[in-house]
Amino acid sequence: IVTKLKSRFRELERTLNNNKSAYGDIVTNIELQFENIEKKFSDFEEVMENNEYDEVVGIVKVIDEMIAHMGVVIEEMPDLILLTDKILPNRIKEVNDTYDRLTARDYPLDYMKVPYNILQIEKKLNDIKTRIKILNLEDSMFELKTFLDYLDNLLNDFEIEKRSKKVFDETAKAFKIKLEKVNRVVTDIYDQLDDIKNMYDLNEEDLKDLEAVNKDLYKANNEFNTIIGDLKNKKSPYSKLKDRIAKLSNNFGTIE
Repeated sequence: IVTKLKSRFRELERTLNNNKSAYGDIVTNIELQFENIEKKFSDFEEVMENNEYDEVVGIVKVIDEMIAHMGVVIEEMPDLILLTDKILPNRIKEVNDTYDRLTARDYPLDYMKVPYNILQIEKKLNDIKTRIKILNLEDSMFELKTFLDYLDNLLNDFEIEKRSKKVFDETAKAFKIKLEKVNRVVTDIYDQLDDIKNMYDLNEEDLKDLEAVNKDLYKANNEFNTIIGDLKNKKSPYSKLKDRIAKLSNNFGTIE
């Protein structure tokens, strides 16, 4: 068992020595832990020489656990360092820069709670860095990948908002033109209603139909004003406003 453990230990040492740059400042701590494992091998030799067999099982178990832990450290540490020192900080900067640009252009992004969530990630990132220094990697990779997924999803959401704004602006502009046109038509109808009733011999049912259309038009005006108000007050993102204005515009065909 110990022979196999020594072989595995030397393999890990070679991997470290061949890729020291990938372990950054942590390489010193790893080498110290390797020294501790060497001492445990020496302890094993000593108890064997002294025939203290009761101690053997405990020492071998500790060596096995230490080498298993170092196997995880040697395998995962380069990726962890890359994530904590480069990839995540760069992604956080990209998110912050994009968020600042969009909010400066009045994109309603408050619902994302980006500043708060980024602050929490940075706190946890510092905590993980502290744990990594003492070679405690428990759940670190899972947490870092979760942070990376969240940041990538944010960037994707930003792109969705940019595309949604373009669609919303175009749809809202076209709808406003249609709405104003119909408003003018209905206003003209009511201004000339007496003449129209006589000219076209309108009955009570016709007038009820006209009144029903007028009520629907009133609701459409209110809904459009609400959408524009929510935009100005930053209550809704463009991705939702786009759907609302599209639904309103589609339903407006009947009124037209």
